[in-house]
Formats: sequence, C-alpha cells, structure tokens
Amino acid sequence: MTGAGRPAPYFAALQEALPALPGGEHWAAFRAAAHGRLITLGLPTPRDDGFRYANLRMLERRDLRPAANGAAPATFAGALDAASCHSILIVDGHVRPADREALARDGIVFERLAERLTRSAPADLGFEVPGDGADERLRLWSASLAADGLLLTVAPGARVSRPLHLLYVSTGGGSYPRLQLELGRDAELLLVDEHRQSGAADGIALLVSDIGLAAGARLTHVRLDDAAAGTVLLEESRVRVGREGCYRQNSYGLGAGLSRLDLAVMLEETGAATELTGLSLVDNGRQAHIRTRVTHAAPSTTSTQTYRAIAGARARASYDGKVLVASGAPGSSSRQSSRNLLLAADAEIDTRPQLEIYTDEVTASHGATTGTLDEDMLFYLRARGLDDATARGLLTYAFAADVIRGVPLPELKTLLGRRVAGLLPEATLLKEFVA
Repeated sequence: MTGAGRPAPYFAALQEALPALPGGEHWAAFRAAAHGRLITLGLPTPRDDGFRYANLRMLERRDLRPAANGAAPATFAGALDAASCHSILIVDGHVRPADREALARDGIVFERLAERLTRSAPADLGFEVPGDGADERLRLWSASLAADGLLLTVAPGARVSRPLHLLYVSTGGGSYPRLQLELGRDAELLLVDEHRQSGAADGIALLVSDIGLAAGARLTHVRLDDAAAGTVLLEESRVRVGREGCYRQNSYGLGAGLSRLDLAVMLEETGAATELTGLSLVDNGRQAHIRTRVTHAAPSTTSTQTYRAIAGARARASYDGKVLVASGAPGSSSRQSSRNLLLAADAEIDTRPQLEIYTDEVTASHGATTGTLDEDMLFYLRARGLDDATARGLLTYAFAADVIRGVPLPELKTLLGRRVAGLLPEATLLKEFVA
C-alpha cells in the first residue's frame, strides 16, 4: 500500500491499459487527467464517510484491467422475454448491436459511446474530470477506463410501449460501461437494468449513470443484481428530475459478492418527485450496500424511500440515506423507512437515515429497525399447524415480499418472488407457497 491507501500494482496495471482505449488525443488527455487525480487521491476506504460500510480492499487482489471486446455468450437468457421488450446486451462493458429502428419507432434514440469517442471530444458529451471529493473517486475510475456505453434519448411526449431491458453480463476482468439517459418533456419509460455473470471468473463491474428527466417525464427504473458471488458490482448514479417529473427506482441486490449502489437524486423544480424502494438479500459472507442522497431543491417536491435488508451467515448489509431539504423548498415532503432482518448471530446490518432541513414548511419522517423474526408471529403460525422451519420461512419471505409488490411487470414480479424464496434457508419448504 502506498499514498492515500492505494495499492501500487493496481494503478500500474491500469496505467498500462490506458493507451489501448478508444478515442483521439482529447480522450487520451481526459483519461490521463482522471487517472492522475485518482492516483493522487487513492481508492476510497472505510475512513471516507461515504464508504464507511463498504471496504473495497478486496479489489487489490483482482485483475481490474478492462476486459477485451470479445464474443458475446452464444445464448444468455435474461429476466425478460426478448420478444416483450427492447433488449440491449452489454458484455464486459461493450455494447452489442441493437435494433435501432425498433427503438426509434418507439421514441428512443440510441448511440454507442464507443462510436462517439471517435468523433466527439469529452466536453461534447458532457464529460468532465470529476473533482477531488471521496464521492468522486468511482467517477474518476470510470472516466479513465470507460471505453463504451449507452447514450439514450427519449423523445418529448413519447410513451415507450415496451420496457427497455439493459442486460449487463460480466465474464471476468474489468467492466466499465457508462449510461447517459435523457427523457424529454412528458416522456414515459420503463427501464430494467439486469446484472449477470457468465462463467466462474471473478470480475469487477463499475457502472456510472447520468439520468435526466424533463418537465412531466416519468421513469420507472428496476435494478436487478443477479450476478454470481465472485462479482464486485459498483454503481454510481445521478438523477435530475424536472417540474412535475417522477423518478421511481426498485432495486434488488440478490447476487454479487460485494455490491454497492450510490444513488443521488436532485429534485430540481417544483412538484418533482422520487420513490425509491430496495431489497438486499445476502448470506455466506456476501455484502450489499446502498447509499442514497436526495436533495429537495424546489418547492412542493416529494421523496419516499423504503428499504429492506435480510442478512444470513457472515453477511453484511447497509443503508445510508440522507435527505436534504433546501431553504428554497417549502411545502416539500420526505419519508424514509429502513427495516432489517438478521437471520444469523454473525450477520450485520447497519442503517443510517438522516435528515437535513433548512425550511420550516416541510413534512419529514424517518424510521429504522433491525432485529430478528417476531416470536409472537412464529408462535401464531406454529399454533396453526406449521412446523418451525416453515413458519420462519414464510415470515422471512413476507418481509421481503413487502418491497416486491411494487414491481411494475407481472413476469418480473413472479421471477423476483421465486428468486428471493430460492435464496432463503427454507427454500425447499417455500416451494409450495410461492407461485
């Protein structure tokens, strides 16, 4: 370890990868500046407030160089039937061909970042070298290594008729895709992000997203982490919501060995709203961390956060959520709920809901609980003929189902219910109760 907690071999290997990345001299200078700043700052550590629960030191033992643009898996089934959605496959950070005409007919303009790198400077795409704060380090990492990604625009007034399914597949090594998504005025879209792994190789996936909603736009965003236990999945997402717009996210962390979602939502104009819901289900030493930052910057804005976590043997989960209501945001409303369930004595769940309010005219609340299964409810179920294991399984599943109900697609809701039931200790007993 050298400098600000940085592993020298990690930076040396990534330095060697920079010249092979696409883009002209402007991109080479941009990447070098971002990488140089990351070297100076070092990787985030638990000493940084935003990473107090997520320790990234395991990355020192991995090959984090960008994966080659190889062949896609011959067949890879995602959570959605390809015939029922617009599907785009991203393998190791590289975007595969998509049906641009079908997307365009539904109001979506699609471009690959790799194509734009050859004819646009970083500033033309809104890319800037991130700052020096601890919260910027994943963006610095992405800025230096991202070679491809998605540039998506939904036309004003477009009601996209089918879900847009982004299937991210990791085969090992480093995956660093970028996503830029803009919804025009009064546009509506259902976006499903799915993260999977092909093969047994350990990998690192770092997805950086920038999402903008114009006035009246509505985006429902379902995020599904169903990667293998060898994967490290890091997501850094920033969302801007305009007047009377609404951003909804349903997030489900079910797979990766270490996952961390850092989500910042800016409610920029009057009447903007966000609804954030999430479930983390971890066991066997896996970790899942969620960090949210919601800023009410305008009057009469609304935010709701509902997060649940279930942790089994040697597992760790966390929710670190902060709501800031600015002085110029009277009439705003905010609610946070974090409920957590421990299934083993060596499991750990940390929760930290926070409110920072600079106006008197606001309605705000937050609540957090962490504990084990309700003994009274267990007694009630056993008294009606269920054995102890089945009673425990049903109560645990009901706890998780509380945040599955809001999934907008019936087929995805069913898949999530079965996947969650299959991960619980009483999975075999639950089969007859979960459709």
